[in-house]
Amino acid sequence: MTGSAAQSNERLAKFCRVGAEPNDSIPVSRRPWRRFGVYLSNVAIAVHLTPVTGAHWSIAEQFSAKTALYRYLSRLRQTIQEFGMVYPVMCVLSNDDHHDKLIRDVGSWSSDQDWHRGDFILYVEETRKSAEDLLVELLDPDLEELPQAEEARSLSSYLAELEAWALDQRNSAGEHRSLAAEFASLCAQFIRASSDRYDRSPEQLSELEKQNVLTEWTDRIVSDARALAVGGRGN
Repeated sequence: MTGSAAQSNERLAKFCRVGAEPNDSIPVSRRPWRRFGVYLSNVAIAVHLTPVTGAHWSIAEQFSAKTALYRYLSRLRQTIQEFGMVYPVMCVLSNDDHHDKLIRDVGSWSSDQDWHRGDFILYVEETRKSAEDLLVELLDPDLEELPQAEEARSLSSYLAELEAWALDQRNSAGEHRSLAAEFASLCAQFIRASSDRYDRSPEQLSELEKQNVLTEWTDRIVSDARALAVGGRGN
């Protein structure tokens, strides 16, 4: 056993609730699926199964195995709900060397929504990832550390940055007016004035409404554009 496999088994052991069963103890209702273990964490409940059968299934055997798997996993889901537990039900299927094609066929069942109806999720052991590794990922996922959130900034700091950008744009534009810079500066003025509404007297608020700098600016730009369109010059 490799170091990685040993580590997975060690992490998995703490979640085991029901252990493995011998081949001759498989209940008739669940055949041909042998149980390796049932695991429960605060994230999910997972069951580890493997088919005990020949390398090939007849159509009738495949239908019977599919039906037995659905009944078992649905009953497992119903049982945990009866105990007041709400967890996603995961099933991981192991693969023996002589079951390659069989397991590939079973893996396609996970996309058959008319069959599982969202009651459980089916996973199949891969060459590059063992059943134990899959179970650990499902039951005890490594949480990615989120980047530290940017510290909250005040409205005044955003407005100051916006006004500084607008000033820089106007300076770089030379004689040519930068509409974006002008609009940004007006927006900053409007937001700053609006944010101070509660500190103003009724007379000041009335005067602020009359000024409406954004509307005046828009009207002026539209007027300039129309004048240019007919060969005139804007203000």
